[in-house]
Order: sequence, then structure tokens, then C-alpha cells
Amino acid sequence: MRTVRRLLPTALYLAMSIAAHGQPAPLEFGKSPAQWLMTAEEKKAWRDVRTEDRAKEFADLFFARRDPTPGTYPNEFRAEFNRRVEYADAHFKEARNRGAFTERGRVLITLGFPKNMGAEATKRSGQHQSSSVEGSGASDATGGRTMEARDVWEYERSEAVKYGMPKIEVVFLHDGYRDSVRRDPQRTDFTSALPTAIKYYIRNANLTSVPEWAKIAAVQFQGSELAGASAAERTETVTTYNTVTKRTIVDTQPVGVTRPAGAGRLTLVADAFEIQPQRGGDPFSSLSPLGVFKRDGDLGWAAEYCTGDASGPVPSVDVTLKISGLIRGVKINFNSPPEEMVPDQIKAVPGCYLVRGAIPLAEMDPGNYTLFVKIGPYNLTKEFRLEQ
Repeated sequence: MRTVRRLLPTALYLAMSIAAHGQPAPLEFGKSPAQWLMTAEEKKAWRDVRTEDRAKEFADLFFARRDPTPGTYPNEFRAEFNRRVEYADAHFKEARNRGAFTERGRVLITLGFPKNMGAEATKRSGQHQSSSVEGSGASDATGGRTMEARDVWEYERSEAVKYGMPKIEVVFLHDGYRDSVRRDPQRTDFTSALPTAIKYYIRNANLTSVPEWAKIAAVQFQGSELAGASAAERTETVTTYNTVTKRTIVDTQPVGVTRPAGAGRLTLVADAFEIQPQRGGDPFSSLSPLGVFKRDGDLGWAAEYCTGDASGPVPSVDVTLKISGLIRGVKINFNSPPEEMVPDQIKAVPGCYLVRGAIPLAEMDPGNYTLFVKIGPYNLTKEFRLEQ
């Protein structure tokens, strides 16, 4: 199995991993973990789905509407969604309940990974277990739950503001008798953030049918064009909740498949000029995106621009930048005139190019901003915070 994993595209590996934990048949999509992110309108529309073809179309449209880089080959939302489901299934299983269907699984899938996931207290003490089992007369009105473990998930401001909250704290209580974990009903941060979180992921609300670029991405996700794919491998060290592991990442681009024309994958980084698109593989997969910057540095940005034609020469493209923010109640805008750029070709992706730059931040006041990047006819946005 280890050999098979090294040869499979990352997206396909995730799909197979999730299948092992109960990947739904098309007509079960509405009952899958995707239900946690469905709007009321989507839930209503799902009730009218009767055929497998219609169910597949519904699922592809669900993910296309949430693709943060419409018009491009990958769907970063779908990949992140599957990563959250895979983690929940692996770590939050309770009795017969799949991890993605537990309360912790729902919060993870909806809000993403918190700053911490540590238990604050130990399980019930041996004294409580003894008195409960032996009936020694020492009773606990709570059934021993007063000593249960308590998990607190914290979402920092940079994450919480996306969901309309200054900060989010979700508390989970472990029930040793039922071997389950439930959300503390007296803490309402999650329920308050939930409506905004569901809407937050929708980036292409006007889509009513699956566009061509999403159909290609869906086909690649299902792995039906695996044959003939070329791959570049790299090894990276990953630290996840105090566990350090090494994993092999397989970046693939099917031979002969040209991505549709478009722009996307806008990413904010410390130094965009360290990216090396000619090395092979996906240059965006190894980036460390940033959401917070300091005034004594630059705002590095990078985006992918695809022409839809892999046979032509490297094109030039007009790029316009704008930064907008609300500082002390005053709307601030920084604009740059259009600049003609010759982007760098991405070796692993025919017809696609890396567009990048750096913006000095010294003259800007601390606060929350939005970067607008227009590449040719395509508009991209990304939020960030500037600190002293």
C-alpha cells in the first residue's frame, strides 16, 4: 500500500482514504459530512434529487460554488474539506459513530483546525469510579461527570473574524459513561459563528450549473485520468499538534491536459520571489500562506494565471493592485496604475504562469485590509491584517 500511495495524486489519495471511512454513494451526498456546510437553499434543493447523475451534478456544483480560485484546475476548498473529514474520522470516532459525524467532527469541518486541541483535565478519578461501581454510599449527583476531561478549542482573531466573531472558543465535555464527547451547551460561540461560517465558504454564489473548469477538476479528483500522469515528489517535515512527521508529497499534472483560461490561487507570503516555478511540481503547494504582516516588511503576493493555450509564447499581462481597509472609521484605499508584467511559466502546468510582486507596508496604519489583484480581466481578493 505504501508504494501505491507514492504513485497516486494527492487529491486521489485523499479520496481513497475517505472512501475507506465511508465515502458516500452519489445519492448519499446529502447525508455526508458536506451537510454541515450546506445552506438552507441547498438542503431544500437536495430533497428534489432523485438520480445518481443529478446527485453527482449537485455535488460538483456544491464544491464549485466554494472554489476560491474559479476558472483554475484545482479546487482548494475541496482538498481542505477532505483533509478535515479525514482527520475527524481518524481522531474523533465515538462508539459506532464515524468521527466526521461527531460534534467535534462537525466543528472541525465547519471552522477548521483551532489553535489547540488539548484536554484540560483528566478523566474521572479512580475514587469516583470506585464509589459508582461498588455502591459505597458516596454518590455524585452528576454521575461522575464533574471530573470529566474538558477540551477547549480556540480560534484566534485572524480566523474568528472570518466568521463574524472577535474570537471563538468551543468547549467539549467528555462523558466517560457513554464514551462520547459533547459540546458544552452553555457556550454559544459555535452556534453564533455557524451561519456566517456556512456563507463564508461560498465564493461563486451565482453559479447555477457546473462550469467546464469545475468538471475537469471533478474528473481529476475522481482519478479517471490517472493514466499518463507525470509526477514530481518532494519530502517535507510537518508538525501537527506536537507530532513531527515526514511525508512524501506527490505533485501531479496529467500529460496533455491544459487548464482553462483564468486566474486564481492568490496567496500572501513573506517573499514571493523565493518561489521557483521552474523546479517542477506545484509551486503553490509548498508555500506558507500568511494572514498577518508587520509594517517593517513587505506584503508578498503570488497568483496563478492560465491562458488556456499551452502552445503559445509566454504572454504579457496587465496587473492592477488595490488595497482597501477601514481604519478608525475612515475608508482607506491604496491604488497602483496598471503595470504590464511578463509572468514566469510554471513548468509542471502547461499554459499556466506565476504572477507575483511585493508591496511595501511602512506607510500604512495597522488594521484589517483587503488586497485586490486584477490580472487581465480576472479579479482576485485576499484579506490580511497589518500590525506594528
